[in-house]
Amino acid sequence: MFGKYRILSVIGHGSFGEIYKVCQTNLNSIRALKCIHKSNASYDDIIREADILKNLRHPGIPIIYDIEEDEESVCIIEEYIEGMSLDSQLNKRIINANEALSIVDKLCDILEYLHGAGIFHQDIKPENIIWHNNNVKLIDYGSAGKLGEQYSYFTGTRGYAAPETYGRAALDETADIYSVGVLLLTLITGSRSIENLDGLYPSELGRIIQKCMSHSSRVRYNSIAKLRVDIRRFKDKKNVSKVSRKIAVVGAYNHCGATHSAWILARVLQRKKYRVLLQEKNDSKEFFFYIKDAHKVKFKGGIYTVDGLDIMPFYDSCMTEANLSDEYDWIICDYGVPDKEHLLEIVMADRICLVSGTKSYEIEKTVELKNTLLTDMDVKWKMYTLCVFSSMNDFKRAVWDRRIINPIRVAYETRPEKYSIKGIEKCFEENKEPK
Repeated sequence: MFGKYRILSVIGHGSFGEIYKVCQTNLNSIRALKCIHKSNASYDDIIREADILKNLRHPGIPIIYDIEEDEESVCIIEEYIEGMSLDSQLNKRIINANEALSIVDKLCDILEYLHGAGIFHQDIKPENIIWHNNNVKLIDYGSAGKLGEQYSYFTGTRGYAAPETYGRAALDETADIYSVGVLLLTLITGSRSIENLDGLYPSELGRIIQKCMSHSSRVRYNSIAKLRVDIRRFKDKKNVSKVSRKIAVVGAYNHCGATHSAWILARVLQRKKYRVLLQEKNDSKEFFFYIKDAHKVKFKGGIYTVDGLDIMPFYDSCMTEANLSDEYDWIICDYGVPDKEHLLEIVMADRICLVSGTKSYEIEKTVELKNTLLTDMDVKWKMYTLCVFSSMNDFKRAVWDRRIINPIRVAYETRPEKYSIKGIEKCFEENKEPK
């Protein structure tokens, strides 16, 4: 076809035309080719879908590689996706609650990317989700729309679509959140009836689903990020004995002492007999300077043991962190001055330590960072401010400022392992989470 593609098999037939599995001969790559007849009533919608997808790049979203055309048809060449839809898998086996939560967690990651681009899927259901080798792909963007668009007709699938989509309401992300709630309910109960949750699953899971499926969009989660936080918290509580607790150490500005503070926290926890990993989550490469100056260094599986403390330098996402939670009681993550892409990770940590000095301009930077983290998440209960390198008088002035949260004075020590546990242990021993 078109001198580029050799048909290997027919994947399926639709009302719009045929879908083929093809080989792109010059690259010897497998692709999916969707052939749409120009006379078809769905032609404009399918071309619109391709137009939406062509600028999106996410592992969970199909890639549009090319569009070819002849007199009768338009052919869209897409990424070939292996695996079956969730709908097909539900007909063959039971998907347990852990698997369902993992699927929804990954789906939320895709939707967060889409919503950030101002696009809403509007047709989330088991048929449109491919789950293969623990990877999730969200397909079929024929009903997708952009922020603020209004429709005079119904889009989506009855039973999964939010109530307001049956009318002429403008688009926003809460419609997708409603559908995610219905999907999760369907996966764990086999039904779209909320009553089937009663007595089978913890009430917390029921509250999450009910909040997603509220008839009023104003009562639902107002962002997919908030839903994802609650999904992950519930997953962690189910496996609390196996999941490490995390402390996110974040600097308000460059060279404020974030790495130094992270090492102090790690040494204090280690002296209290916890299994601790100190992990570098920024590209400063400062951990390698600590490794170079250490007296005793061992290395295994990407983890350095430096004078008895396990540390993991920044590898630029080249190493998996999948099994770390089974080995450590606490993981201390040094984010330095955080990037926007790390904000969700930070607010999901069990403790957040903001690192700052006590001069007025340093406090201003800390307040800015605090407000950024509090924009969408209520994380005040687990946030602390480490005032580093400060005299007692400067620290008292900072405390009187009242804009910083849970201030703790951190005096300077050239060797962090010598630091006293007095005061700083509040970061991991107190639990102020609201009931």
